[in-house]
Amino acid sequence: GSYTANPSLAGTASISQLTAKYGADGTLGALTNAFRFSYSTAGFTFSSLSMKWLVISGNKSWLRGEGSASGVTDPCYFLVSVVDNTTTLDKVRLKIWNKVTGKVIYDNQKDSAGVSAPDDAVAVQSSTSPSTVMFLK
Repeated sequence: GSYTANPSLAGTASISQLTAKYGADGTLGALTNAFRFSYSTAGFTFSSLSMKWLVISGNKSWLRGEGSASGVTDPCYFLVSVVDNTTTLDKVRLKIWNKVTGKVIYDNQKDSAGVSAPDDAVAVQSSTSPSTVMFLK
């Protein structure tokens, strides 16, 4: 499973907020930049504290930053990779790991290279909360 503390868990995870853009000063320091994720089956949540870099190439994007994860005392890094498909569902990969130990906490594509694009994690928009994106694998 994606949640390394309990790999046998299965369920839907959701990204409730993903806002990232460079400011006029060329940094990602805007107060509006935020990433929030939850995996309710595990009682796991993650909130960004800062964005480190954003790369957009064609229909693919990668965002890396730092934040805090429930149940983890150390700060964590996160990487979100998105493939925007115009004719099929978008694909999203999320990897969260401990900044101090390097231990992966969550990775919905755990057998892939560190910053690889998503292969099979399909994103769907929530019917009850249109601003929430869930992804299934």
